[in-house]
Amino acid sequence: MTDVTMIGLGAMGSALGRAFVGAGHSVTIWNRTAARMEPLVSLGATAASSPAEAAEASPVTVVCIDNYDATRRLIDGSGMLEPLSGRTLVQLSTGTPAEARDLSNWLTAGGVNVLDGAIMPYPDGIGAEDAQILFAGPAELYKACKPLLDCLGGDLRHVSDETGAAAVLDMALLTHQLSNYLGVWHGARACEAEGLGVDVFASMLPSDDPAAHLAWRIHKSEYDNPGATLEVWNAALDRILDHATTASINREVPELISSLFRRAIALGHGNRDIATVIEVLRGT
Repeated sequence: MTDVTMIGLGAMGSALGRAFVGAGHSVTIWNRTAARMEPLVSLGATAASSPAEAAEASPVTVVCIDNYDATRRLIDGSGMLEPLSGRTLVQLSTGTPAEARDLSNWLTAGGVNVLDGAIMPYPDGIGAEDAQILFAGPAELYKACKPLLDCLGGDLRHVSDETGAAAVLDMALLTHQLSNYLGVWHGARACEAEGLGVDVFASMLPSDDPAAHLAWRIHKSEYDNPGATLEVWNAALDRILDHATTASINREVPELISSLFRRAIALGHGNRDIATVIEVLRGT
């Protein structure tokens, strides 16, 4: 029996796995592409041959794959539900509040204890003192899991017993961040139009503000090797739009940003940094 199982070893899942191993936890891992398990195995993790075997290996299983639907299909189609019964699943894939509630209700009916989480930093920020991860679900379950999860970041927060709360806050914080970015893109163009360097604009922003980081990337035209691609940001924005529809709230703010994203992707910037949206405003 290991301390924790990690399922899904993309960039974020691998960062979570490294944090668990680095903190001295015994870790079982599984990933659909077996080659992605090798770096963690070399660090001491144990590779499982199937998702069901992985779930059976630990009292707590952490899942970090594309979305809630993919998580349900994986669990339902691989025989994971039975070994998860009576154990804990920490869901760190992304989705809407309704998807979080639906998945949690289905798992709970199968006897699984569920924590739903939302990860705020990029993969390279996992484990940092300021790395913020939000959790929703039973407070006592979070309290029991926290000693295991502490290695993932210095700012872990239990936000509500209501399962969808972490997903709500994830979308709210992303909307806030993207709205700030909208101001940076327009502000950069205002400076360029008046012959003032974007670096001057960037220097006026607080150094720890993500908006300042964006402005500097625009100034330096640093569009490659992003922490998250424009396509990834666009997928998150699609979830915000979906939620606005289901919650019957005004969609104008995310629709404005979405229109810029779609045009930047059409220009071929989908795999580049979100800073490339400036090229839409430049007309290039």
